[in-house]
Amino acid sequence: MAKKITTPTAPASIASLSAALVAPAASAKPQISTAPAEKGIANRATWTGVLGFGLVNLTVKTLKATEEEKVELNQVHHCNSDKTGMTPIYTQLKRAGMSCPTCNETVEGTNILKGYQYAKGEFAIISDDEKKGCSVISDKRMTVEKFVKMTSIDPIYFADAEYLVPDKGFEETFSTLRAAMVGRGVVAIAQTAQRGREQTVVIRPYGTNGMVVHYMYFDNEVRSCDKWQTVAVDDKKVELAAMLIDMLSGDFDATDYEDSFTRSFKGLINDKIMGRTPAPVALPAPAVTSPVDVMAMLQASLNQPVAVKAKKAKAVAA
Repeated sequence: MAKKITTPTAPASIASLSAALVAPAASAKPQISTAPAEKGIANRATWTGVLGFGLVNLTVKTLKATEEEKVELNQVHHCNSDKTGMTPIYTQLKRAGMSCPTCNETVEGTNILKGYQYAKGEFAIISDDEKKGCSVISDKRMTVEKFVKMTSIDPIYFADAEYLVPDKGFEETFSTLRAAMVGRGVVAIAQTAQRGREQTVVIRPYGTNGMVVHYMYFDNEVRSCDKWQTVAVDDKKVELAAMLIDMLSGDFDATDYEDSFTRSFKGLINDKIMGRTPAPVALPAPAVTSPVDVMAMLQASLNQPVAVKAKKAKAVAA
């Protein structure tokens, strides 16, 4: 009797078998997601108090709306290898010049490495050149990608601002670009790499002949917020509020405002230097309007035009 010969089951495809052979073994080490990190709602209030306009006051709180996405690197010392001589030992340091708690060696700044801690006591060491190589945009170039209306950009995306100044010999080119932007009523959206990461910036005309660069938050760095509710409002109250807005409307002038706390605080320091004891100042507790009194408070605010006009006249005279 002939021996029956069996053949192994054929794979689904040659491609699937090839993929299985060349696929790397699954790593047990934790890895970080390379996708943009979305920022969730901030639950802790950064400030709580009273918002007032006219004689209307309501209690409110502020929640952090933006947060820059960062990949934090730790200061790390490369100690001697373990007993097998195979595995390097990396120890996190708090500062340069401190004694390494693992090898007791005093570590100077030139011997400190930068590493990402992906597990307790485990670091991925990153050199400055490796980090810089991750950028696909030059840190010596700011490339304009498009021109848009300033009103199309929500101010929540604005971060820091810096003046943009041309080098000698490029004043005419700078002024030509600025004049064209003013004529079209647009600002420039540009890309650059600065501060250890890629940046989106807005370049806009400023003052009589200058320009300003606004560094921007990315969309994923703007936190979500679900603290607002859809509330039915009384048309009469809205009309009164609009009338109060009209009464308090005017042009913005930054010179009208200053940080009086810092002025006062510096005065306190001077008093301490001179041995004077300043008299304590007790601020009155802010009043809060009951929701049922809003109509009355709006009407009362509108009945004080004399005080408002006097305040405006004083500001103009100053």
